[in-house]
Amino acid sequence: MGKLRASKGGAYESRGSFFMRVTVAPQKRRSELLPWAKSLDEATERAHVVQELVNRLRATQQTDFVDKIVESAATADAEKLAALVRAVDGIVAGKLVKPGPKTGLTFRTFAERWTGGELHRQYPDHVRFKRSADDDISRLEAHVYPVVGDKLLSDDGWLDAALEVMQKLPASLSPASRRHVAQLLSRVFALAVYPCRLLAASPLPRGFLPKLRKRKAKAALYPDEDARLLGTTTIPLPSRVFYGFLAREGMRSSEALHMTWGDLDLTRGAVRLDVNKTDDPRSWALDPGTAEALRRWHRLRGEPAADREVFEQVENRGHLADAFRDHLQVAKIERPELFETTDARRRAWLHDLRATFVTVSLACGRTEAWVTNRTGHRSSGQIATYRRLTQTFQDIGAGELASLAEAIPELSDAAADAAAPVDGSKRASVRTQKTPRKSASVDQKSSLGSAAARRGGSSPFPCTSLVWRRLRRRFAWDRSRDADAEASLGAGLATRTLGSARARAMRAGFVREQTKPS
Repeated sequence: MGKLRASKGGAYESRGSFFMRVTVAPQKRRSELLPWAKSLDEATERAHVVQELVNRLRATQQTDFVDKIVESAATADAEKLAALVRAVDGIVAGKLVKPGPKTGLTFRTFAERWTGGELHRQYPDHVRFKRSADDDISRLEAHVYPVVGDKLLSDDGWLDAALEVMQKLPASLSPASRRHVAQLLSRVFALAVYPCRLLAASPLPRGFLPKLRKRKAKAALYPDEDARLLGTTTIPLPSRVFYGFLAREGMRSSEALHMTWGDLDLTRGAVRLDVNKTDDPRSWALDPGTAEALRRWHRLRGEPAADREVFEQVENRGHLADAFRDHLQVAKIERPELFETTDARRRAWLHDLRATFVTVSLACGRTEAWVTNRTGHRSSGQIATYRRLTQTFQDIGAGELASLAEAIPELSDAAADAAAPVDGSKRASVRTQKTPRKSASVDQKSSLGSAAARRGGSSPFPCTSLVWRRLRRRFAWDRSRDADAEASLGAGLATRTLGSARARAMRAGFVREQTKPS
């Protein structure tokens, strides 16, 4: 073999990026992007170093190592480049020398700094605090850490490793869940590039995230199903209050789980949500029934401090969707589409309570602005996904959800009355605002002394004492004639004497004069 020409390597700039060009074989040159390079001089210096390594390998007929050396050297930092030089020294000398002990952060260690909040504390302007970190931790531990958790961020071959993670995902995982896993991988590497500056560039190319296919049909609970779920006392009470709150206020489950008593104004019936997924603080007036239910729940819990979570007793936080479906079955809600997954529809999950809120609200005439103020949706397009389901609710006349204060037996008026003090002490009313009292049935009305019953000849008159008490508050009575006056009033009512109640009372002779209460 003739003497090799001493190639020096070169560099060039293209569209704001810098590349090195290295001769790897006769009449064959290879170009590599240098993502870390900030100037043409830096790129040229790296090209000279790499070309020297390639020349040494070619001179000793070790060309099998050339491509790997060039590829690794393009993204290597100073420490890794020194390790590559040592490796080439060993190859040229006839022995392979390991670049040295691996040092640096593993993928798992760095990802845990993110999900644990350390990166937020270190870079508060660039890394948001993750209120939904529990979901991310669950996905990482289930699908990512077992495959690449111990791999160093600075290692080569990350694209292949990331594709291996995606290939090992369970076939039963939905397209949205698969995309969530890919987003986690992409986000970790994006943070490693900036603001942490551990990598020059992300090894995952644009297009790595899988595209979502056509959206599957959403599910929502009908009002009668909601009432049955909340009324099933074999389901833990904290879970039922949680479910009822989500369906009536439209919060994300992660937002509700982290809501504290200090976020609620139980006196005025309002809630504020300053910290949420979209970093868009919002506040609104609670549904009156929801506000009253939370007041009773607060008393039932022993009036916890303002910094305590409202739903801290909710269990199975890592498997809320499974627990929700189990509770639907306990409540004997057996609608097939809530439990079956097909190509066009997915089974019920906890987020469907948010869909229930949007659907029922729109079906009952609420505006999009009213809905988005509570849900935090930012566009009409997001609300439009519920339109078809809304039309169904309108067509069948599904109606409103029941008052939360009455739908849960342990928080209802009957339960509140049963808990009233028996020592005669005063007790504040806990009746739900704007919650209509139950009217008497037709059979009961006759026992109340209705006019129709009296015309039928019913006697004595059960309503006489009620009318008597009302008139007694309005007029000054001759108390010595109370008994005769009441009998006369009864006779006047029975014969339906024309005129007002006051005129009939005066004709009966038991009203002396009208006076104002002192």
